[in-house]
Amino acid sequence: MILLILLLIPILGIFIIFTGMFNVAISSNSSVYELATSNLSNSKRTKVTALTVSIVNLVISLILFIFFDFSSNQFQFVQEYHEISHFHIYLGVDGLSIYFVLLTTIITPIALLSNWTSISENVKSYVVIILLLETLLLAVFLVLDILLFYIFFESILPPLFLLIGLFGSSNKVRASFYLFLYTLLGSLFLLLSILTMSSIMGSTDFDALTKTNFNYSTQLFLFYGIFIAFAVKTPTIFLNTWLLKAHVESPLGGSILLAGKNYIVLW
Repeated sequence: MILLILLLIPILGIFIIFTGMFNVAISSNSSVYELATSNLSNSKRTKVTALTVSIVNLVISLILFIFFDFSSNQFQFVQEYHEISHFHIYLGVDGLSIYFVLLTTIITPIALLSNWTSISENVKSYVVIILLLETLLLAVFLVLDILLFYIFFESILPPLFLLIGLFGSSNKVRASFYLFLYTLLGSLFLLLSILTMSSIMGSTDFDALTKTNFNYSTQLFLFYGIFIAFAVKTPTIFLNTWLLKAHVESPLGGSILLAGKNYIVLW
């Protein structure tokens, strides 16, 4: 249940920000909050709400880390959700992904704080994009299905596209399209490899795939597809044109999450 809570808390934060429940709570308890919030504008209240949500998620990830059994090499805290939109969704963490879950919840409040004063317009859009990115990044590390991994991994692109396109510097539109198109086209090779594994095995479950022996020619095909995809996404030399533009034009918080998206996932 704790893994599902990790995914839902940022979504809950987005709901609170959109519906204004935070402001309602303040007005209904003005005697308690009046002094603390009298000088806060709506944009600052929105930022405080987002930061609070991200810190709560950080605390939950720390609890998850504390109770994780590092002496075991099995997936832990496994949760199964059968036949949700024709998917069998499995959530779990192992000795590697637990660190990336923790790191994701650490960089999210840092990303919010990094643009605390520099972004004063469309604040609600900014914090919603950051919280959505946190949910998608966490989903990348928590799902135990390689096809769902691909779906969530690529779902990070539209929020990053909007983040750079809306809050970037002078050449932000060009940079956002570079990011989106380069990485999306590169990831098609990864999708081809995943579909090949699925057609051979009839499953995309991580546990099933680790117990599979593919023949040599199939292994080469899968390797080249995955290599090309991650060579673009890392990126390697000669394929890094999009990265330079994206980091230069992105707001600081977006650059932090962009680096996290690339290097955390690709480790």
